[in-house]
Amino acid sequence: MQWYCSFICTQKQCRSELEASYAKGLAKLASKLLKTTGELQGPHGTVTAGWSAVAMKMESEAELHKSLSVALSEELVKPLKVSVESQHRVRKAVESSVDKTGRMLAEWRSAQAKAKKHCYLSARENEKMQDQVFINKPRALSDKETAKLEAKCKKTQEAVRKAEGEYYTCCTKAERSRLEWESTTQRGARCFHALEQERLEQLKDLLSKYYICFRDYCPKMCQAVDRLVEPVSTCSVDADLQSVSSLRDSAPTFAEQLLPDFYAEHMSNVMNRERRKESLERCLHWVRSDLERESRGRRGVENLAKALQESPHFGGEESQLEVHEKLLHLRSMLAFLEMTRVKLHNSAYELEPVRYRKVDHPLFKYLSVHKDKQGMMQSVLKLPHWIDNEDIEIELIEDGRGTGDGNSGQIDSDFDEFSSQGSDGEVSSHTVIQRNGASSNGSSSTSSSSTTTTTNNTAVMVPSVGKCRALYSYAANMYDELSIQPGDVINIHDKQADGWWLGELSGTVGIFPATYVEEV
Repeated sequence: MQWYCSFICTQKQCRSELEASYAKGLAKLASKLLKTTGELQGPHGTVTAGWSAVAMKMESEAELHKSLSVALSEELVKPLKVSVESQHRVRKAVESSVDKTGRMLAEWRSAQAKAKKHCYLSARENEKMQDQVFINKPRALSDKETAKLEAKCKKTQEAVRKAEGEYYTCCTKAERSRLEWESTTQRGARCFHALEQERLEQLKDLLSKYYICFRDYCPKMCQAVDRLVEPVSTCSVDADLQSVSSLRDSAPTFAEQLLPDFYAEHMSNVMNRERRKESLERCLHWVRSDLERESRGRRGVENLAKALQESPHFGGEESQLEVHEKLLHLRSMLAFLEMTRVKLHNSAYELEPVRYRKVDHPLFKYLSVHKDKQGMMQSVLKLPHWIDNEDIEIELIEDGRGTGDGNSGQIDSDFDEFSSQGSDGEVSSHTVIQRNGASSNGSSSTSSSSTTTTTNNTAVMVPSVGKCRALYSYAANMYDELSIQPGDVINIHDKQADGWWLGELSGTVGIFPATYVEEV
């Protein structure tokens, strides 16, 4: 539409110049006619007076066209030219910003592909070296050869760790760059939408002014001008904007996230079991740390959004829009990290089904895995529509804790990095307790009605199934366990078949070994 505005501006400028030129020529003709009529000798009769009136009419008509020329120039051409130049500057700035973020995204995608290739090559090289060491073990090697092989093994292992770290960093930075590009593109779309609305409203206003000019200054052309009544009256900015919006709505409404695919994650890649386990645990640690940090950030932004909603005067519309945009980014990033964690966790389950349990997730149906041009696995998550309005459910999954005899020490949990209390003292928004394949909302007789859920510092207590008194002291080893002392009276909410009971003591809810208490 910008070129169309420029075209209209040029056309009306030419029309203004033509009107001015016509007015100037008509004024000269009127002046000559008046002079000639005035220089006539003899009495001036009615016929001469009539021609004098014609000359005055021509002079008035010249003034009319001159006024029309000025009106076209001042009311149509100049405002439209200023608007076109102003919108051109804004458009160039938006396009430059989108191009810049697009180039950054392309650079990070390229770096991600290179880092991935280097990561896979390093892993394969390490596997070859480790296999060589294993093959050479039966042979009697000299100390020098042994030291040389060990040095090479250490070097390849360090290269694998470094390559995986660089690949993960590139993946996260590429995703953040994609979010920045997406944000810039959306802001640009909103800006272009506003420019389009402004342009259409101005064109409609100028069309009305054009009609008024001819209606006021050219009464004799009213019959021709009346043909403009219908198009002017039928102008609708909303209808035109709806056409523009339909083009934008026809574009894909989902975003595609390229999830990290580590060498150890896919069992089709040849790798030593222990090194695969070590690599998966290391990657899980990275993802969990980022997931916890992003979750805290989301809670903070949600609190800010709630404060802005409750106090509209606290921040303007732009502030609320920025907070909403940040919340969408956090939800997208949480989906990216959560699905990466679930993929890694399920890979660990394939490796150690006793320690881990397989996880299902609502986003699995939006995940596709294929091989890229280099033959490496690539996971693509197509974010659904509801991701913008609903939070991602982060399920905290634990390893088996053992029987409730109080003798099972603290073991390595899948969520060692997470705590039931955030850094700011908030209780985590969602926790699912799982032990030995049986959840607290499973087949127990009081499963769904005898649990206590703590959400955003609001506790909902349900009736207990009994009470018990602690016989021995027990210190909690995991975040969902309850510390008890002899003599403590505990409200029982659920009795698990594995010997662990769910109860409440002094407002704190957790599980404890049944062998440490007696019912009262």
